[in-house]
Amino acid sequence: MTSLNLNLAMRDFLQGRKDLSIRRPESIGKGWIPLLEQLCIQLYRLGWNKEVLQIKEKCGHLCFYVRLKSQPEKSREAIRDVISYYVQKSMTVCERCGDNASIRTGNWIKTLCDHCNCLYLADKDYFYADL
Repeated sequence: MTSLNLNLAMRDFLQGRKDLSIRRPESIGKGWIPLLEQLCIQLYRLGWNKEVLQIKEKCGHLCFYVRLKSQPEKSREAIRDVISYYVQKSMTVCERCGDNASIRTGNWIKTLCDHCNCLYLADKDYFYADL
């Protein structure tokens, strides 16, 4: 895929277009968008078919589920490894701003930097308004 086509695909991904099989889910904070971009770029390089079942945040980490049935057997393991790497990486990136972060527990499990965690604890309405 040329860099122009890749950029167009990522633009479509971020705009949530329904004509692609991937779209930006509302449950993913802006801080994880660069992770999703990097993940998709790596998957494209492996010949990924862009078939996504679900993208979400759960228990403080990124969940990225893809359909691998139509992928050649040779690339399935590589695709799984790349996804696993970015899931692990998401546990160290603030889901709100993208800075270095850690998993915070309480009523909800979130991955937040110190600053965003303070905002979250002080005023949850303000915290979610800027996502």
